Amino acid sequence: MRLRPDWAERVQQRLDHYLSPHASAPVTLGVSGGGDSMALMHVAADWTRRRKRRLVVLSLDHGLSPHGPAWNDQVARAATALGLDWLGLSWEGAKPHSGLAEAARHARHALLAEAARAGGGKVILLGHTLDDLAEADWMRARGTPLGQMQVWSPSPAWPEGRGLMLLRPMLDVRREALRAWLQTEGISWVDDPANADLRFQRSRARAAQPSRTAMVDRRRPSLDLEVDTETGVIRGRITTPWLGQALASAAGRAGIPSSSAVERLRHRLVTGASAGVLNGARVQAQAGGLTITRERGREGPPTQSLVPGDVQVWDGRFAFEAAEPGWSVGPAGGHRARLSRQDRIWLGQLPAPARPYHPVLFRDGDPCPVLAHPTVKASCLVPDRLRLATGQAKMEDDL
Repeated sequence: MRLRPDWAERVQQRLDHYLSPHASAPVTLGVSGGGDSMALMHVAADWTRRRKRRLVVLSLDHGLSPHGPAWNDQVARAATALGLDWLGLSWEGAKPHSGLAEAARHARHALLAEAARAGGGKVILLGHTLDDLAEADWMRARGTPLGQMQVWSPSPAWPEGRGLMLLRPMLDVRREALRAWLQTEGISWVDDPANADLRFQRSRARAAQPSRTAMVDRRRPSLDLEVDTETGVIRGRITTPWLGQALASAAGRAGIPSSSAVERLRHRLVTGASAGVLNGARVQAQAGGLTITRERGREGPPTQSLVPGDVQVWDGRFAFEAAEPGWSVGPAGGHRARLSRQDRIWLGQLPAPARPYHPVLFRDGDPCPVLAHPTVKASCLVPDRLRLATGQAKMEDDL
């Protein structure tokens, strides 16, 4: 990179702040081929080269444009020219007739997360800019359920993105500054015609040219919740600022409920309600505070066969890895009488709403399920998910 403008210096400083210079894991970068991500690819390539880190470029064909394969090829050529590894992804299968933009966003994050995890990465770089922040504000004001973009935040894909963080180091950079630099350097990029198609809200937001003067970099309050590392039961106060994140984590769901829905639930609890349900989680108000568990719901999680050697997520809350065939996992509800006396006693110590949907293991040919077995590794995902969602991991070394 012959020229390092001021914005590139700031980006490299953020890479220094959040990324470890000595980690063995690769850094992954999502590149669409547009000007923002192409500019970030060049800056990140310079940083990883100097820090002796491996950078893996991921590009995605959503299957929504006939130009998708060609754009993937263009990114591949640009990444290869910089000496970077490249992997092309594609969103397969039927596309929804409504909510296409949201579905594409979810698919993009899930595919990026799966590829990053498969390669051993822990951080995914994304090229969002100050203009993206302004456009998201514009869309949010018109009812689109978008989360707040942060420089450093967990992957929104769940469970695909478990343990992964997103780093957006260009949230204080204007799009026009990036394109001016690309032109100066003779670097080409893709202009997606969909960005000018006013049928899409994102295109209408871009056409409105909303402005913003600062990036999102809020101070996060300290964690005031406690999580049982074995069961995923969360306890805290009604006033916790992390109630939405706690609900999603306890329920094993991908989405965090809207702030307005969370505040309505909080108001009901403050004004005397003993319990409430939101986003698949049940909140029980007691004298000592809140107890948050998975909601019973109309249907419980299904029984799931375990493939030996594969780490499989059950109900969005637990991960299992069986060392031998013949194992499956399912909810304890309806099977408690067939558990051993010791397992029944242990299960009976959980809050009543948590007992039916705590996992138990079933072995082919054995009518009696068990809570644990030496040949099946089990871990509760709730504590670490809540830790990342509440800003307790400050940098890559904390992952």
